[in-house]
Parts: sequence; structure tokens; C-alpha cells
Amino acid sequence: VMYNADRTALLYAPGAVSMTVPSTVTRIGNHAFYYGEQLQSVTLPVGLQSIGKDAFAGCTDLQTVKVQGTALTEIQREAFAGCRKLKSLTLPASVQTLGERVFAYMATDFVLYGPATGALADYAAANNILYKEMIIFCSPSSRILSTMPSNTPASR
Repeated sequence: VMYNADRTALLYAPGAVSMTVPSTVTRIGNHAFYYGEQLQSVTLPVGLQSIGKDAFAGCTDLQTVKVQGTALTEIQREAFAGCRKLKSLTLPASVQTLGERVFAYMATDFVLYGPATGALADYAAANNILYKEMIIFCSPSSRILSTMPSNTPASR
């Protein structure tokens, strides 16, 4: 695995099957896991702020992405494109910028979970992505996200 000098950016992670990204990382670089076809699960740190373009694109076996914080504000172009085994992803309301085709070529039953309104809900509606509202809690002491489905119906 390659990082920048101060380990705040994960630059390249070839051959990973399961990975917990270190807590020092605030940015997943462009193409960091690109076509890592064996990658099955990844846990992102509390302080992660951005996911670069094509970061997980082509990770055809990726099934689980766990976002642990509310610092994430940006997901760049095609970051998860082609992750056909990823059936759902829960993102915090802090995500305000989503690039083109972030979730292109996903499974037809892929569901994006997030807050009722805001950038995520708007992005899902504009891109015909199944979207379900989640009530998202963040414990001040642990800064770890917990989610609970709301009683509102899914939209597409």
C-alpha cells in the first residue's frame, strides 16, 4: 500500500482483499483501488474528507463499504463505477459534492442511503438511483456513524 509522506492520502492499494484504511487518511487518491477485482470490503476512517476519481472503479467483487464518520464532503467522478456486487452504501449528510457517474454500472438493485434532503437525495433523483432515507446518528464521543431506516418509502 502506498501513502503520501504524512500518510494523509492513500495513493495505491494493489491486491487488497479487505482493508481498514488508517485513521490518518483524509483522502483516497485517484485510482487508489482501481480495478482491484479481488477487493471485497473496505472500512473508511472517521476523518476521511474525499474520495478521488475512479478510486474504487472496476472493483467488481466489492461488497461492503463502511463509512465511519461525517467528515466526507466529496466523491469524485466514477469513484464506485462498476462495483456490481455493492448492493448498498450509506453516506453522511456532509457529502455535498458528487462527480459524474459516481455510481455508474452498478447492480440494478443498488440502494444509496442518506438524509431525506440535500446533495445526496438530489444526486440520486437526477441519476435515477434508488435512494432511501436514513436517520443518521453520530456519537460525539466516538464520532462513529450509526444508521436507522426511516419509515419513508424509497424513491427512484
